[in-house]
Amino acid sequence: AEDALLEREERYRNLVENINDVIYWYEFLPDLRFAYVSPSVTRMTGYTPDEYYGDPQLGEKLIHPEDQSEMNRIYDLNKGQVTQSTLRWVRKDGRNIWIEQTNTPIYDDSGNLIAVEGLARDITSRKEAQDALKKSEDLFRAIVEDQTEFLVRWKPDGVRTFANDSYCQ
Repeated sequence: AEDALLEREERYRNLVENINDVIYWYEFLPDLRFAYVSPSVTRMTGYTPDEYYGDPQLGEKLIHPEDQSEMNRIYDLNKGQVTQSTLRWVRKDGRNIWIEQTNTPIYDDSGNLIAVEGLARDITSRKEAQDALKKSEDLFRAIVEDQTEFLVRWKPDGVRTFANDSYCQ
């Protein structure tokens, strides 16, 4: 039984330490501190787990200044609610990355918030693709809507689905 337990622990450790997402445990009591930060944090932020352990405020320092209000919402962890948010972090090299972050509050038997367990995922590529798609759609829309000749799109059943401004004039 002990060997099976050690084997499961090793599989769990390998899973956690090799995942691309960052897994963390941040304690509020008895002192503010990162109790655990997965090694993937170095790839994501440029900071090592030891740098997080040495600076309990490092997680907050990474938050992009324009996203501080979102960070405040994350800390509003009342009633045991899991919070999910999207915000920017500033990497050690100064580059901005988009993060999707999930935090789960942990309470003691008296109902005091003692820790947060969390998961952070780098969604920079997804956000950049969404932004590029939106810019492309906006450009296409501007080209179509600025036509001096009218453009109309009809469904086979005769319902009009689009008309630029020239159609209405």
